[in-house]
Order: sequence, then C-alpha cells, then structure tokens
Amino acid sequence: METREKTIVIVDDDDDIRELVEITLEDSQYRLYTAEDGEAGLQIIHRHRPDLVILDWVMPRLDGLDVARRLRENPVTAGIAVVMLTSQDNRDHQDEIHTLGIFSYLQKPFSPLELIQTVQKALAG
Repeated sequence: METREKTIVIVDDDDDIRELVEITLEDSQYRLYTAEDGEAGLQIIHRHRPDLVILDWVMPRLDGLDVARRLRENPVTAGIAVVMLTSQDNRDHQDEIHTLGIFSYLQKPFSPLELIQTVQKALAG
C-alpha cells in the first residue's frame, strides 16, 4: 500500500531558523512549504492543507498563538498538528497551549534530532 507524502508548513520570521528547519526535514520525504509571518502562513496552510504546522511563537502581524487559534476555529484546519518554536519562557502560557491543542513546543535553540523526533511523533498521531 502506498502512503501519502506528509506536508509540513514552516512559519517563522527568522530566515535562519526557517532554513535550519527546512534543511533538517528536507531529507525526510516531507513536502515542505515556508512562510515568513503568520498571515502568509495562514494563506499557505489553507492552500496546501498540511499535516503539520511548525510555528514560531513571536512573529510580526500574527504571532504563533494567533495562527494556532485561527486554525482551531476553522473546521477545515482544526485537526492540523501544531508544533511551536520559541525562545520565550512558556510556563505562563501552559493553559493556552493545552487549550489550543498544540502538540508540543521546542525551546530555541533546539537540536535537529529533537526537531526530527518531535515532528515524527506529531505526524504519528
């Protein structure tokens, strides 16, 4: 039985982080799309209906939590897995992270192996 290639959208305003995530995942047989802010990310998400969205927490225009909120409010995108990337201390936001159904978050700087493992777990269900 043939399995469908998984699609991932990477949304981060930092070019270096976007490139690091893309390079880390490009050999893993994923279809990757990138966006530099939350607004552009939502457009790409609605166009490509990914299996996973990797979101930076702090971005201009729409931050990662705003994007996650909008995904959850839309029945078409509500089931997409979300992994947050952050340099913030998230202890004060644990309730919101849980409420929005964010699969996991990775503290920057993160290791490529940690990213790969988190993505694999998020895509496994």
